[in-house]
Order: sequence, then structure tokens, then C-alpha cells
Amino acid sequence: STLKTVNRTFLQALLGQVALALDFPALQASALMLLKRVLLHRKVLTSEVYKTLDAVGNVLVQSVQPAVASVSASVYTKFLLEYPHEERALQQRVLHLVRNVGYGDEFGRR
Repeated sequence: STLKTVNRTFLQALLGQVALALDFPALQASALMLLKRVLLHRKVLTSEVYKTLDAVGNVLVQSVQPAVASVSASVYTKFLLEYPHEERALQQRVLHLVRNVGYGDEFGRR
């Protein structure tokens, strides 16, 4: 239906903006809160959500701002625990976290 197409297009655009904002430290906190409150709360299941949340995994490791690191940890944990994952994809996401326990920047790796 037209409404579903509009909703899907809107969600794709929103996720595109969130993913873009994750590349800019000044916008990360707002992007993460939007992701947490709107998209994760509704359990939107699209490939774009998974790609965006994989980017959140990078923010979680690399953020130098404690508040951003905290929110990204909350968002990523919710994603890992409450969203369905293919076994291999879940293994890769957990491995990403384990590999980055020793992340080189003293401000990263919260």
C-alpha cells in the first residue's frame, strides 16, 4: 500500500541521516537517542537498521565522549539482546567487541 511505501521510505531516509550523523562527534548523542527512542523501541527490522547498528558498534568502541559511549553501549546491547540475528552475524558482532577490548586510544573502549 501507499502508506507502507511512505513509511518505509521515511524510515530509510531517517536511518540514512542517523548513519551520517554517527560520523560526526557533535551529532552522535542526538543520533543515538533518536535511534534508541524511535527505531529500537518499535523494533524496526530492516537491513538498514542492522547496518546502522553495526556503525553504533564502532561508535561504542571509538567514542571519546563518556555520554556518547554510554548511550551507544545501551543501544548496542539492546540490539544484540532483543533483535534477531543470524548466528554468523551475531558471532561477528560479538567478535568485533572482543577484538576492540584493546582499542589503542586511551579515550576509546569504554
